[in-house]
Amino acid sequence: MSQHHLPIEHFLQKLDTEEQDRPKKESRPEWLTHFIDCIADLFDPLIGVARVGFDCNLTEGAWVVGLYLGSYEIVGGRRDGETRHINFEFDIQQLMAHFSKVTELVWSAFPSPRDTRSSWARSFITIAGLVGDQTVRLQVFSVPPTYAEIGMRRFPDGRFEPA
Repeated sequence: MSQHHLPIEHFLQKLDTEEQDRPKKESRPEWLTHFIDCIADLFDPLIGVARVGFDCNLTEGAWVVGLYLGSYEIVGGRRDGETRHINFEFDIQQLMAHFSKVTELVWSAFPSPRDTRSSWARSFITIAGLVGDQTVRLQVFSVPPTYAEIGMRRFPDGRFEPA
């Protein structure tokens, strides 16, 4: 697969910088940062480039990680200011290879806009198991959460730039 996304390190650095301004919480271990970076490489945007966003929390002894591609904003032209999601492919076989043991693999889809189980996710894959000897529950979302900021801007000449 071709790699058309910006390195996840940029987001990790941004998150670390923002965390410096907040009261200290338990920080992400290095193995988890490496895991997130490896999984981010599995996104293959079908147009242009994309930024991978993520959330992670330690809950009840397990790391819960959510990954998604950020949306882009159109700059200039008739559609100026419109926000669009980025179509992509994601290598699930490679994803599974990052787990030493898989205990759950589920695809959740919400094609009906009236489905109240998920207010923003249209589709996501959940994989849970062990990464090394650590328990991880990973969800890969088809669209970013509503609170996520724009990841990229697309200009009339087709150029993408980080937001």
